[in-house]
Amino acid sequence: MARLDPAPPERRSLATRACLWLSRKLTGRDLHPYLIAAHAPRLVPGLTLVNTVFETGSWALEPELRKLVHLRVASLIGCVF
Repeated sequence: MARLDPAPPERRSLATRACLWLSRKLTGRDLHPYLIAAHAPRLVPGLTLVNTVFETGSWALEPELRKLVHLRVASLIGCVF
């Protein structure tokens, strides 16, 4: 399975840099999926919006359920921990 390196800083769009700044502000670190998604700049704002919607308000998942979903998705795509 192919692995991508994070997009270099000089190839990140303004929207990507803004979304990375927001994620860094909220979590305290750069999130690896955003650095990989930076290869497709139009994807990053949508990814940020989806993550924001599903982590706030009535859409928010309970932490236990979120962990189960992450584990299930990781097992489906063959992610190694």
